[in-house]
Amino acid sequence: MSITLFLCIGNLLLEMDFRAYWKRIKENRLLHLILGFYLLHLLSLFWSENIAYGLNDLRVKAPLLVIPVILIAKPIAKANLKWLYLLLIVSLLITSLINFCIYQFSLANHTAIDIRELSLFGSHIRYGMLLSFGLGVCFFLSRELKKYSILWICIGAWFIFYTYYSQVLSGLLTLLVVITILAIFHLKKRSWVLFSSFSLVILAISATLFFIFTPKTTAHKQANNIAEMRSAWNKKSPHDFDSLDLKKQPLETTLTRYLDSKELPHNGLGLSALSQNDVHNIENGYADVHETGFGFVARMYGLRYQIQHSQNPNGHSLLQRFESWHTAWQIIQKNWFFGIGAGDVADEFEKKYNENKSLLIKENRIRAHNSYLTYCLSFGIFGLILFVYLQYAFFIKQYMEMNYLGILFLSVSIISFLLEDTLETQTGVTFFAFFYALYAIKETRLNDN
Repeated sequence: MSITLFLCIGNLLLEMDFRAYWKRIKENRLLHLILGFYLLHLLSLFWSENIAYGLNDLRVKAPLLVIPVILIAKPIAKANLKWLYLLLIVSLLITSLINFCIYQFSLANHTAIDIRELSLFGSHIRYGMLLSFGLGVCFFLSRELKKYSILWICIGAWFIFYTYYSQVLSGLLTLLVVITILAIFHLKKRSWVLFSSFSLVILAISATLFFIFTPKTTAHKQANNIAEMRSAWNKKSPHDFDSLDLKKQPLETTLTRYLDSKELPHNGLGLSALSQNDVHNIENGYADVHETGFGFVARMYGLRYQIQHSQNPNGHSLLQRFESWHTAWQIIQKNWFFGIGAGDVADEFEKKYNENKSLLIKENRIRAHNSYLTYCLSFGIFGLILFVYLQYAFFIKQYMEMNYLGILFLSVSIISFLLEDTLETQTGVTFFAFFYALYAIKETRLNDN
C-alpha cells in the first residue's frame, strides 16, 4: 500500500497538470473536512507529552492526507471504475477461498486453535469489513453487467457464507447493515415484503439476545473428582492436566467447561466419554463443544459464556471491549474539552488501567476499540464533532446524488468505528481514505441511476 502511494504521487508530478489539480482540490468541501481532521492530529501534538507516539500516529494516518489529495486532484476515469471494482471482487474471492481451504486443512489435522486463523492476509476484523462492502459491489455489478448477473450473485452468496462462517461479530453486523440497505433499495416498491423481512430480522435478533442473556444451569451427574479427572486426562493427552491449553488458558478450566457443555460429570467417568476429537478440542482451547460448531451459532455460545461469566475479561473479546470502553470514558470525563492529544493515548490508557487495578494482562490492555471514543479523548468534544460531521456531510452528498455504494461504504465504516479503532491501522485507514475520496466527487459513481 505504501509503495502504491509513492507511485501515484509520482504519476501526478510527471503529468504536471497543477492548475487543474489545485482547482479540483480547492472546490471539494469533503476533501477540506478530511484534511482538517488530519491537521487536528498534528495540532494536538502541542498539548501531547509523548511526541514520538504522536508522530508515529501521523505516519500511520498519512493515507488520510495523501489518498484524498491524489484521487481528487486526478479522479479515476469513469471508464476504469468497473475494472477497479472487478479487481476488488476478484481479490476478495481469491483470498477468501485460500483462507477457507487452508483453514479446513488445519481443522482436519487438529491444528486450528482459533477461528481468527481463518484470515491469513490481515486482520479478520478489517477483512470482514471488506467482504461486507464487497457484497454491496456484487449487487451493483449484477445490475451494471447484467450479462454476468448470476456470477455476481453467486460470489455475493459466497461472501455471505464466508462472513457467517468466520464468526467475526463486527463482520456479521456490517453484513446485516449492508443486506438491510440493499433490501431497502431493491424492495422499496414492495413494502409488504420489506416489512416481513424486517420483522423476521427483528425476531432473529430478539431470539439471539434472549439466548445469550438466559442463564444456563448445569446439573452434574456426580460430584467433582479432580484426582480422577487428572489421572484420566493424563492418560488421554500429552498435555498435562495442570498445564495451559494452546490458547494459554488453564487446561483444567477448559476441560471442566467442556464437560459441562456435554453434560458430563467432572470425574473419571466423564473423561472416559470424551472422544479423541474432544481431547483435541480441549487441547486447542475450546471450552464448549458448541463453539467448535458452524458459523454464528458457535459464536453465540461463546458470547453467552462471556456475558454470564464476566468476572475476568482476559481472553474474551467482548469483555475486553467493555473494559476498554469504560476506561476510555473515564479518561474523557477528565479531558472532555481539549482531549489529551494524539501522542498520549497509549500512555493515558496504561495509566488508567493501573489506577483501576484492571484484571487485564498487559497484552490485552487495548485502547478504546471505538473510534468515536478515541477521537473524543484525543481531541475533546470539538474533535468528536468534526469526526462526526465529516461523515454527516459525506452521507448528505451521497443521499442527494442517490449513490448507494457511497451510502453502503459509509454504513460499513460507521459499524467498524463503533467496534474498532479502524483508522489506527494501515488497512483500515487506507480503506476509509480511498473510498471516501472516490465518492467525494460525483464523476466516480458507478451508475447514473
